[in-house]
Amino acid sequence: MFHILYKFTVFLVCVCLTIPIVFNVKSEDNKYLTSIVDLPLLAGLREEIGAGVAFDKPGGRIVEALAKGVVLKSSVLSFYSKVLPGLGWDLLHSDITGSRWQRSSEILKIEIVLEGKVVIVRYSISPK
Repeated sequence: MFHILYKFTVFLVCVCLTIPIVFNVKSEDNKYLTSIVDLPLLAGLREEIGAGVAFDKPGGRIVEALAKGVVLKSSVLSFYSKVLPGLGWDLLHSDITGSRWQRSSEILKIEIVLEGKVVIVRYSISPK
């Protein structure tokens, strides 16, 4: 009887330890950039925290952010073409190298560069 109780206890401990790991992995699907808090980050991309720059001035904000990951360039373009209109951004231009968007008096530029297998995405927001 003790042997069965011991196995059950070990099983419960393992389950309890893996629950936070599972939830953390799932929450990565809804990450946002830290420099541009209202701009979602495609799953598979990781923001380069030290590469971001932010200036707030009377004429508008200037913000830059950088993210990297092993994803397809087309996935980046597709993701933002679906998500950004719902956040109030209007598409100005798009091609394989990135896209330009406008919301109110701001311009969002998303540049996509491939280095080997890694896709580098540069985000910049500036006044119109």
